Amino acid sequence: MWRRSTGQWFVQGWQSGFATYNWGVPTDVPAPRDFDGDGRADPAIYRPTTGQWWVLFPSRSDFTAAQWGVPFTDLPAPADFRGNAASEVAVWRPSNGRWFILDLPASTGAIYGWGAWIDVPAPADFDGDGKADLAVFRPQTGEWFVFFLSSNTAARYQ
Repeated sequence: MWRRSTGQWFVQGWQSGFATYNWGVPTDVPAPRDFDGDGRADPAIYRPTTGQWWVLFPSRSDFTAAQWGVPFTDLPAPADFRGNAASEVAVWRPSNGRWFILDLPASTGAIYGWGAWIDVPAPADFDGDGKADLAVFRPQTGEWFVFFLSSNTAARYQ
């Protein structure tokens, strides 16, 4: 659980049973995922006011910060796009429907176009290949648009 008012994380079942972390400020967006592939979600925040990511790695008492996003514009959309059991930092830009995906350890990025300004990003593994696909939900029509990265194909679902 992340408490927006204090930027504090409360984690049940972590190493010693329960842990708290001060990680974030009230304007941040929580985005926990397993960014280091150790099988546990890492406390992470996306700071929309600066376009920065802050990821805490409690298992190794370390953190990383990455400038990956345009302030006040991009939406966080992290997922495991490579299929290696570790999520990548990613943002989706509504103004042009582009996905910006950053592999933190390698410091390499990829850009894809998928979606329209009225959509909501929802990356997940839709084809069961172990890798997240680019997906957006269009609230106005109730449609899903999925781009399968492994096969380079697209689908629309109603």
